Amino acid sequence: MLEFAIKEQGDKHVVCALKGTIASRHLEQLSQILISSLARGVKVQFDMTEVASMEPEAIRFFTEGLGRAATTRAPDSGRTAAAEI
Repeated sequence: MLEFAIKEQGDKHVVCALKGTIASRHLEQLSQILISSLARGVKVQFDMTEVASMEPEAIRFFTEGLGRAATTRAPDSGRTAAAEI
């Protein structure tokens, strides 16, 4: 299950908070958010700090597909802590 919520909205930007698992069935809705926002000149940021997991198609959406048009906010994966050891 994936929950969507508009966390912040301005004239030129919108922050959409995502919570749960991003599955391939959610990509059409995420695409529509991006397409409609970009058509109005609005930048999109997906806050993914509460995303538990992503299916491979969702990862490709954000790394190779339309999702690249948005910025993302995600939790630190622990790389910083590992680098300090």
